[in-house]
Amino acid sequence: MQTHKRFKYLPLEEAYEVIKSFVGRVKEEEVLTQEAYNRVLAEDIVSEVNIPPYNVSHYDGYAVRAEDVAQASIDNPILLKVVGQSFLGEEFEGEIKVGEAVYISTGCRVPLGANAVIPVEQAKAKNGFIEVRRSVKPYENIISAGSDVKKGEKVFSQGHVLRAQDMKFLLDIKKWKAKVFKKPVVAIISVGDELTDRIDETDRKKLDSHNIMISHLIKEAGGIPYLSVSRLTI
Repeated sequence: MQTHKRFKYLPLEEAYEVIKSFVGRVKEEEVLTQEAYNRVLAEDIVSEVNIPPYNVSHYDGYAVRAEDVAQASIDNPILLKVVGQSFLGEEFEGEIKVGEAVYISTGCRVPLGANAVIPVEQAKAKNGFIEVRRSVKPYENIISAGSDVKKGEKVFSQGHVLRAQDMKFLLDIKKWKAKVFKKPVVAIISVGDELTDRIDETDRKKLDSHNIMISHLIKEAGGIPYLSVSRLTI
């Protein structure tokens, strides 16, 4: 007499351990950062640069020496000579000396000799000079080098799933390639004579819709589905 084993579902945690026992270590590969969306990092990412790379202006305004305007007020306006201007791609290369200022746009490197920025709204420009009516503290309105990310700082850990904003950040720190885990290939096996992947057979069989759903869930999780049947056909 033939006996049949009773079918038994495994708890999720136990099923996960069984699958892990058959799966070896996932291999790694290096990909271009711009192609690494939704990939899993196989390495820690340590920045090799400071962000920003140098002191930059937080506003459009005038780079000055804070000590030159320490006594500035409405009752005691101070005049500074504008000796140049600094725009992205065309930055002032000289050094600011006593009594001087340089017009500077947002994000530009702060010139040598300057240690503060006066926003353009707070300075009155006239005939090559600016009139300053309030003092600024040293490094006021300046974003210091490395204030966002310091060279040598770990920014992402192994296992992190890269998002769109993470890819931008990696490119900002000049990380042109990233080491990631290869996408696992997951086989989907549909069992049952009652199943079909042909729409014209659905009057007598059940459409294998689970196959389609699971394949997309695998893609969503970062894997590559390997279907045991052909694509849905009409």
